[in-house]
Amino acid sequence: MINNELDKKLGLWKMENAKLAIWLTCVRHFSLSGAVFSVFFILDRGFSVADFAIFQTVVRLSQAALEIPSGIFADKFGRRRSVMISRVLVVAAFVLIAWGASLPMMLVAAILDGIAMALYSDSDTSLVYDSYKKLGRSKDYPKFIAVYNAMGMASFGVASVIGASLAAAGVPIVWLIVSRIPLFILQYFMAKGFREKVSKAAAPKASQTLRHLKATWGQVLKHRGLVKIIYFHSIILGANLVVWAFYQPYGLAINMSLAGFGWIALLFAVAEGFPQFIAYKYVRAGGFSKMYVILILLIGLLHVGAFFLQNMAGLCY
Repeated sequence: MINNELDKKLGLWKMENAKLAIWLTCVRHFSLSGAVFSVFFILDRGFSVADFAIFQTVVRLSQAALEIPSGIFADKFGRRRSVMISRVLVVAAFVLIAWGASLPMMLVAAILDGIAMALYSDSDTSLVYDSYKKLGRSKDYPKFIAVYNAMGMASFGVASVIGASLAAAGVPIVWLIVSRIPLFILQYFMAKGFREKVSKAAAPKASQTLRHLKATWGQVLKHRGLVKIIYFHSIILGANLVVWAFYQPYGLAINMSLAGFGWIALLFAVAEGFPQFIAYKYVRAGGFSKMYVILILLIGLLHVGAFFLQNMAGLCY
């Protein structure tokens, strides 16, 4: 009875920082250029698919290399500040992407984008988790994450259809890319609304954080269940990135219409976002390992089928 009353008083949208984090991720994912980004990279700028692959690799490696340092920064100076700085860096990255004329400039943009992603990663959601933890409701946090991810994917799907339709109607794709810059600036000011108490005295030193991470990884590696989760997550994430990053070059190879890129992106967004609403509630944790194995096998088979078909059916695969 008490829990029900507490849920009514402190629902998902009333939890401190939760509403702002969800709105912020919606604005962040509202990318009119997302469904045609590599089309711009390859057709408008004249880079090859290999160049695009290098760009994507630099983005991900930069993010991976800065994940731990950015976490230390957030612990010391605050997660709100981390999000705000990430928005400044991503503006600089997209200025280079929109007006850059060489691969080295694009790679600098990729590094800036990777750093921005590392600074943003989990900073906003950590602020929400602190609110749940403070109230002893950590078990309800997955529900927030499910809504957070699903809303972000919904925003991306809608923006993809709009952006691709505009490109098909003759709007230069570079304009769609430039349109994201005002949204990044908006995100900067939205992030100022996060509530956070930062105590530099309580923040751990970098050396302490690194020792803690080392000890934690030592414990993780001894736990077979956690190792399996990390392994399967890495495989699924890698496969997911391959699909999201390279379906556009595949579409170019089969001469798909620009509007088609938006609808495909919408289908991807639904496929990734909708399960967020149901997985945390209806799928038992013990069944995830089997589900991962099935997904990995299915993805591999579909990739092989797509390679042999090389047409719209293959793209849908």
